[in-house]
Amino acid sequence: MLRAAQLAVNQINAKRGIRGRKLELRIVDDSGNEDAAVRAAEELYADPAVVAVVGHLSSGTSLAAAHVYGGGATPTAMISPSASSPDLAGISPYVFRVCPSDLQHGPQLARFAWQTLGARRAGIIYLNNDYGRGVRRTFAAEFTHLGGTVLEADPYIPATSSLEPYLSRMRRGGAEVLLLAAERPGAELALREMRALGLRWPALGGDALTGIEADGPLAEGLRLSSAYL
Repeated sequence: MLRAAQLAVNQINAKRGIRGRKLELRIVDDSGNEDAAVRAAEELYADPAVVAVVGHLSSGTSLAAAHVYGGGATPTAMISPSASSPDLAGISPYVFRVCPSDLQHGPQLARFAWQTLGARRAGIIYLNNDYGRGVRRTFAAEFTHLGGTVLEADPYIPATSSLEPYLSRMRRGGAEVLLLAAERPGAELALREMRALGLRWPALGGDALTGIEADGPLAEGLRLSSAYL
């Protein structure tokens, strides 16, 4: 995201900027933390030189910061390239995004599981934040609508050290597919423990897992829903 934004600034400035004025990219790190995102938003909003914000990266930080940018007398536009929570829709006339929401990812994954994989019983492991809950909710709604059964939907947090109890219960319930409504570390943990348990279910994930192919054999067979722009 940072390199893409800098590339855009360089290209615009190479063409004499906007109305003859050069752009400058100011970089602020919210550390993926909602409280830090609010502080960063307040800092940027208070700076009259900031005319727009590219970010935030995740749904939780974007939801937390959105009210800051749009809440004052002189709103600042916020454009997220990757925040997918449905709750961002309509939150402010000054908040935009350029990726599909979870309302698209979850149902597409559910239809793929039902129609292409022929799965009728699904398990879900989801990160307990806005992103994970959104993908879980929309997948479960569509999969159930199609006639499938969601055996269980189990949450985890970044500090979770093992998902084995969830996976073992899903095996006993006869799961045929696993949705990982997760970010990459959680998905990697689930995939490692699936291998250790000898489980060979097809696994599905959303756009937060983009790049997991770098894990090589661990990610073999994982299917993702991701926007291609």
